[in-house]
Amino acid sequence: MWQVEVATEADVNKLVDLYARVWNKFEGVLPQQLLDNRRADKNEIIQAMGSKKYFIIRNEEKILGVARTSLEHGTCLLDRMAVDEEHRKQGIGSALINSIISYAKENDVTKVWLNTDIKLKDAMALYTKMGFKECGHFNKHFWGDDVKFYELLLE
Repeated sequence: MWQVEVATEADVNKLVDLYARVWNKFEGVLPQQLLDNRRADKNEIIQAMGSKKYFIIRNEEKILGVARTSLEHGTCLLDRMAVDEEHRKQGIGSALINSIISYAKENDVTKVWLNTDIKLKDAMALYTKMGFKECGHFNKHFWGDDVKFYELLLE
């Protein structure tokens, strides 16, 4: 079972490294502007930590998975999720999502929602497996790529 924790500023360099490892694999697949946006730098992450939480799973040397979340308008946005390619299909993504769902419930929000590029088929499969329902589609939304929206209504 994976242990999920909230990242601190001491984890920022490892988060930068994880985002680079994950998104570099999509060079030539996703628009360059999207990749540049997802490969967060140290200052961006530190600034975001003021209003958002980064849930992480680590081993001794590095962070293996991350999902960022924020509470807005009575809902919980799940974004910037990334799992190290070598550690996929081991329950890391599910553990991160379950932690965010618990966090959302603790904060009395109505739903957890997210968006993802339609080319990220494994991500969409994970969200569906976790009970999220597709609730929208934007054409040419992020630098020319289509985006699907998913939500999980909380009871």
